[in-house]
Amino acid sequence: MTRSQISHLESSSLCPTYQQRASLLSAMHLPKDTLGYARPLSKPGGWPRWLRGDLWERFLKRPGRYRLDRDRENWTRLRAGKKQYRRIYDQLSAACQLKHGRQVLRDLFHFGCIESGLEAIAIFQTLLTGIVSYVPLSRLGWRRMPVVEHPSGDIVGDRLWPVIVIEQPFLCALFLQVRLQVPENTHYRLDFLACVKLEDGLHWVDIEVDGTGHDPTKDKIRTAQLRLPRVTLEEDDVLATDFPSRLQQKILQAIDRG
Repeated sequence: MTRSQISHLESSSLCPTYQQRASLLSAMHLPKDTLGYARPLSKPGGWPRWLRGDLWERFLKRPGRYRLDRDRENWTRLRAGKKQYRRIYDQLSAACQLKHGRQVLRDLFHFGCIESGLEAIAIFQTLLTGIVSYVPLSRLGWRRMPVVEHPSGDIVGDRLWPVIVIEQPFLCALFLQVRLQVPENTHYRLDFLACVKLEDGLHWVDIEVDGTGHDPTKDKIRTAQLRLPRVTLEEDDVLATDFPSRLQQKILQAIDRG
């Protein structure tokens, strides 16, 4: 099978043929006599979660792009963003498709995760000046606390994570929706975990997109437990035409505050 076929099977967008099912079962060391009873392998959307997540690794013998856990599919948040911010949504999505191509965006929204309509706008804003890549957090030296999956609790920081890289005026890698386990055994999910490269070294920053309905009462406890500089992007920041410069300024200010 080609890499494209594997990708389609992993996303449950195609049904595998009999030969493909046999090949997959063999690669996963499952008995071939289960082939006729492998109902989840017979229809899109029926693949077990462990099979979808590990298909690249098991079949191609290499770690594949990691599909972030989510409580609902991204199209619902994209639709909410378009409904609430139709004009800017249409402008940004068209500009991003022109720059990156439809397939790059489709992959990003398949493997990445969006928590709100406003966050969808923020992602489009960063895509205007950034490029899409897939990089393990461990490759950039992240060791502060485990990166975990919900609800299994598996450590996944070594998987290929969806990231938007902004190269100017300083190098900034924005990892989407990173769930961290703090020493208090609590999980916090960051909208973006930013790795920023400045002259004095690498800095890690928590970036949160907070809309009008955000409750800030627990932010201080969360920030104290994460021990990361925090950047808050409010609705006015996300919708601003000078979003890139606002984001860069807020990042530098957060790093200076420590």
